[in-house]
Amino acid sequence: MESEKHNGTKLTGQRRVALLYDERMCKHENLHEDYHPETPNRIRSIWNKLQSSGITQRCVILDGKEAEDKNILSVHSKKHVNMIKKISSESDSRRLKIASKLNSIYFNGGSSEAAYLAAGSAIEVVERVASREFNSAVAIVRPPGHHAEHDEPMGFCLFNNVAIAATYLLEQRPELGIKKILIVDWDIHHGNGTQKMFWNDSRVLFFSVHRHEFGSFYPSNDDGFYTMVGEGAGAGYNINVPWENGRCGDADYFAVWDHILLPVAKEFNPDIIIVSAGFDAAIGDPLGGCRVSPFGYSVMLKKLMNFAEGRIALILEGGYNLDSIAKSMHACVEVLLEDEPIVGSSEAYPFESTWRVIQAVRQELSCFWPPLANELPQKLISQISPPPHTLISSSDSETEDDKGRQNSDLVELLQDVIKPLSDLKVDADSLLQDMEKQSQPDHLRVKMVEVIGMSSRSNLPAPSMRAGSVQPSVSLAIGASSSGGSQPPKVLSATSSQEPICLDGEEGAKKDPSDYSQKKRKRKPHESFPNPTVLGEDAAWEHEVHPMDQAFPADFNFQAALDSGLMRSSVWKALRPMPLEKILGIAHQYTCQLTACLQVGLENAIFAKLKTEKEFAARKEQIVVLTDQLSVVLARLSKAKEDSKVRDAELQSCRASLEQEQKKVEALTRSLEEKQLALNTVEAVAVNWRKSWKVLAVEIEEIVQEVFEIVMDQVCHLSPVVDFSAITLDTRWDPKGKRIYVPSKEIGGTSKLLVQSE
Repeated sequence: MESEKHNGTKLTGQRRVALLYDERMCKHENLHEDYHPETPNRIRSIWNKLQSSGITQRCVILDGKEAEDKNILSVHSKKHVNMIKKISSESDSRRLKIASKLNSIYFNGGSSEAAYLAAGSAIEVVERVASREFNSAVAIVRPPGHHAEHDEPMGFCLFNNVAIAATYLLEQRPELGIKKILIVDWDIHHGNGTQKMFWNDSRVLFFSVHRHEFGSFYPSNDDGFYTMVGEGAGAGYNINVPWENGRCGDADYFAVWDHILLPVAKEFNPDIIIVSAGFDAAIGDPLGGCRVSPFGYSVMLKKLMNFAEGRIALILEGGYNLDSIAKSMHACVEVLLEDEPIVGSSEAYPFESTWRVIQAVRQELSCFWPPLANELPQKLISQISPPPHTLISSSDSETEDDKGRQNSDLVELLQDVIKPLSDLKVDADSLLQDMEKQSQPDHLRVKMVEVIGMSSRSNLPAPSMRAGSVQPSVSLAIGASSSGGSQPPKVLSATSSQEPICLDGEEGAKKDPSDYSQKKRKRKPHESFPNPTVLGEDAAWEHEVHPMDQAFPADFNFQAALDSGLMRSSVWKALRPMPLEKILGIAHQYTCQLTACLQVGLENAIFAKLKTEKEFAARKEQIVVLTDQLSVVLARLSKAKEDSKVRDAELQSCRASLEQEQKKVEALTRSLEEKQLALNTVEAVAVNWRKSWKVLAVEIEEIVQEVFEIVMDQVCHLSPVVDFSAITLDTRWDPKGKRIYVPSKEIGGTSKLLVQSE
C-alpha cells in the first residue's frame, strides 16, 4: 500500500517536492560478479545522503508502485514485457543464458519486481507533478531505463521508465492537459531507447547531451550523432549534443544549455519537463570520464525551472560513483525546494571541441528552430580551455630571444632524455650460461627490487645539464598520495630532500597505476569494472582520455610517458611553473630509471624465452612418447570398432529372428482366438439344445401320461372288477439307456398284460 509521509514538517510557504524511494528495488543485483557498477548501493547512497542532510524532512515521501502491463506495452513489445515479467521465476542457469544474449544485462530473482517498480514509480511522480499535487518530484529508482528499446533491454536498463511515464501522460491522462513534454537526458551515455520511442512524435522534444566520440563510446553507434533530428512529424524534435572527448565539465554543459537547450525550450514551451537524471558525467565516475560538479547539475536544473511553471520530474538513470551521485542528487533536490541560493562558481571555459559541436548542432537545427539560426559571436567562441590532451608550459611568457636560445639547448636536453633508452641492451649468451647453472639468475631476481627501491643511494647517471642551469631534484613515487592512503608510495629515486611528486590523482585518491593497463581499450558497461572504492573518486582512467588537467604544447609530445600510465594530473601541476629545461631534466632522470626497469624487464623476458625453449624441447620429447602411446590406443580402438561391427551384425541377426518368432506368436494368438470364438459358439448351441431337449422331454412325458390314462380308461371298461384308479406309471431306464414307463404296483396277475411303453 502506498504511503505518504510529511515527517511532521510544515510545507506551507515553499515548493512542494515529493521524493520516491523503495528498498524493494535493491533486490535487483548481480550475484555472479565480484563488482558491477549498477549496484543497489547507488540508490541507498542517495537516500542516506538526503536523510543525513535533513532533505527528507522537507519533502513528501512516496513509496514505489508497480506499473501495469498495459502502460508498459505502450512502449515495449509483448515479448519484451513477458520476458521481464517471468525472468525472476526462471532458474539461475536459464537467466544467465538469456542475459548472455543481451547487451550489458544481468538478471536475478528480484529483477522482475524491481523493473516493474521502477517503471511504475516513474509514472507515479510524473502524474503527481502533472496534476499539480506537487511542484516537482524525484524518483530514486533502479534499474535505469533510457537504453531499453521497444523489444530489447540493454545497457543495465530493463524497461524505459521515462518513455513509459511520458506516454502515460499523453495517452492515458489527457484530462491533465499535458500536450507537450520536454525530456532532458543529461546522462553521459546517449538515451538511444528514448530517442527511438519518440522519433516521429512532435509532442515530445527529446534532448540528449552525451559522450559520443564519433560512435566509439557506449552504446557505440551513430544514433547519438547531431544529424539524428527525428523524422516525419518528429523532425526537429530530437536534439543530440555529442561530445567528441571526455573531461567535459560545468562550463561545457552551461554553454550547451545557454546556446542550444534554453532557446529551443523557450520556443517549444513545454507543459512539463522530465529529466533522465543520470549522474555518470559527474566528477570521479568510473564510466563517464567527465567532470560535472554538484554545482554544475544544480545550475542546469535551476535554468530548466524557468519553463513549464517549474513542473519538473527527475527520474534517476546512471551514475556509478556513490559519493558523486549522492552529492549531485542532493544539490538538485535543494534547487527544487528553492529554499537556499545556489552556492558555487565556474571560472573555466568550454573546450574548443565543445564550441565546434555547439555550432554544428545549431546549424543542423536552425531550419526547425529559428533562435538557433544566428551565428555565435567570435569573441564568445574564442574563449576556450586548453584541449584535454595538452599541457601549457610556463615558458609561454618568455621573450622570442629567450625562446630562440632555449631551442638550441633543448636539442641537447632531449638527446639526454633519449640516450638511456638507446643504450638499452641485453647479453643473451650470459643469460644462457646462467640458465644452465640455476633455475633463474640471482641478479634478475634482485635487480628489479633494487631498481624500484632506489632512494638517495641511486647510482643512476645524472642528467646532462647546460652550464649554469639548476640541477633538478625530484622523487617520482607510485602509490597512495600524500593526502590519503594507508600504504606509503614506492619511491623510484630521490636526489635531494625535495618533497616527492606522487604520480596519483588529485585530492588524495587511492589509485593503482596498473588500472591504466586497459586504458586504450574501449570499455562497455557489460564488461568487468574496477571497484570505485579502490580507484577513488577522481578515477578517470576509462577510454582513451588520459586523466590530466593540462598538457605541453603540441611541439612537445610526452605521449610515450602518458601511455606508460604512471603520469597523473598532480605531476603536471607541479611541473607547470618550471622552465622547460628543468622539466626535461626531470624527464631525463625519469627516463634513466625507466631504462633500468626496462633493462631488468628485458633480461627477464629473454631468460623466460630461453627457459621456455628448453622446456619446449623436453615437452616435445614427451609428446613423441605420448604420440606412440596414442598410436597403440588408436590401434586398439580400431580393433574394438571391428569387433563392435561383428557384434552389431550378430545383434541384427538376432533381432531378425526375434521378429520372425514374434510374427509366429502373433499368428498362433490369432488362431487361438478364432478357435476360442468357435468353442464359444458350440457352447452356446449346446446350451440351447439342452434347453430344447428338456422342454421336449416334458412334452413327451405329458403325452405318455395322457396315453396311459386313455389306455387305463379302456382297460377299466374291459375289466370292471379290477380297480385301476390307484395305478400310476413310473419312469425307469432299461440297460440300454432307454426310458420306460411301468406301473407303480402289480395288480393280481394282470400286470404282465400291461404294455410297456417307452
